[in-house]
Amino acid sequence: MHKAKLTDLRKWWESLTYHQQHARRAEFNKFFNYLMAEGLCKLESHPFTTADDRPRLLEKGKSTKKRQRLTLEAYWSIYEKAGELGYEALQVAMGISMLTTMCRADICELNFEKHLQGDHLRKTINKSEAQKDSLAASHLSFNLKTHQQLGKLINRARELSLRNYCCPYILSHTPKQRRTGKTKEHVCQVSPDRLSDMFTEVRNATGLYIGLPKSQTPPSFHEVRSLASDRFKRMGYDVKSVQQLMAHTDERVTQSYQAGHGIDYEEISIYLDEQAIGREF
Repeated sequence: MHKAKLTDLRKWWESLTYHQQHARRAEFNKFFNYLMAEGLCKLESHPFTTADDRPRLLEKGKSTKKRQRLTLEAYWSIYEKAGELGYEALQVAMGISMLTTMCRADICELNFEKHLQGDHLRKTINKSEAQKDSLAASHLSFNLKTHQQLGKLINRARELSLRNYCCPYILSHTPKQRRTGKTKEHVCQVSPDRLSDMFTEVRNATGLYIGLPKSQTPPSFHEVRSLASDRFKRMGYDVKSVQQLMAHTDERVTQSYQAGHGIDYEEISIYLDEQAIGREF
């Protein structure tokens, strides 16, 4: 880092999308505050400063394109096409996202040994942990006896794991090129980027979004989360309950008193039944 130049940083920074830049800016601001305070970086000015009179890295403008919402009908069309194309891992991921509102990074991280505890699926939501600290983050617990649809998906994932060289991750798929690289621990592990690629390939194969105007983009995997939120709303669950599920809750004062006593998982009581999502998984 002591050899880094602003031109080097700018080349990398401008390769990111608006959302990637926006998600990283605050952390990089703190990171370079530390580097420059400790004399570990020789840049003339802070690359993420807000001062207009100094050289800095600017965020791109937010895209004016509007992403299409995913309808329930389109969801099931993509789900069925995924099965036809041999992407059972995508079906499992779409099911988990619908039932839990988890995003792709959290789903891809799910591990049988780490996140299944007895009859419960338990996960600390990555985004809330990054925004807060570990104990103040959202720690969600799903009782699989109550969340029966989710339990079926987990059982299906176990069967897939056996076929995919006993992959320890809930999402598993045997790729054509069997290598782990730097981002995977197991050859059949599904990375977030691979999951997005699967979804895009299958979505395009359905032909549902051919001929969209230039001002609109087809839904991505993330839209499953939005659709799930809408289904919970239509079932009559209050906003507070859905916020808890989606890890959109505010930090509570009592957590400062509870720090150091371990993690308390929040039991999720709301769930989607077959009527809410149109069928069983």
